[in-house]
Amino acid sequence: MDSNMPQQPAQQLAKKSNVKKIVIAIVIFWVVAGVVLVAIKGFGKRNYVDYTPIGDSGPYASWVEYSSVPAGFSAIFPAKPSEVKDKMDPKNTEVDYDYYSYTAVDKEGSVFIVNHSKYAASVNMSKPENNLQNGLNAMIESTPGNELISSENSTFGDHKATEFVLANSGIGITMKGWLIAVPEKKEMYQLLYAHKGSGSEADFGKFVDSFKIK
Repeated sequence: MDSNMPQQPAQQLAKKSNVKKIVIAIVIFWVVAGVVLVAIKGFGKRNYVDYTPIGDSGPYASWVEYSSVPAGFSAIFPAKPSEVKDKMDPKNTEVDYDYYSYTAVDKEGSVFIVNHSKYAASVNMSKPENNLQNGLNAMIESTPGNELISSENSTFGDHKATEFVLANSGIGITMKGWLIAVPEKKEMYQLLYAHKGSGSEADFGKFVDSFKIK
């Protein structure tokens, strides 16, 4: 550190540190809040994206494949997905990132989501396990009544990841999925399956297995 630089007050340094720690968590907050609103109230105004039928037979005959160029992934969804995109203002968070979210709802009302965040070079992702833990903590804290059922640090392809299951008995929703860190590109992905009742492990598996980072 340059000894000639003026020292900042401890409170200001602590504030900046906390801001950077929660930046990745902000997206997770929006996602969980969005899932709850979708489950209770249905969709608001969204842009629906182009897709391709996967040509499968049986229970997945109506599922479709979608590839996102800006978010750099492909996955299959049970219905035509919608897209939401946003850009966080660095004046408010001191960190700049682009955010994309793709959502589809099946006939049973279960929600399938892929989220992608592209962060500025200044974001520290040298220890992706910390970014993943921050994201998981934010999901738990984002909505009153959220409870962590299980989590496991793992890998998704070549990337460090966390698999999780959350539940909220107050609104009767279970949320399961993956957080995936891609530090070399300053990116984070979230796969999320939210459902009421028992849900479908087969559908969740089909969704997760189809996800590919490009």
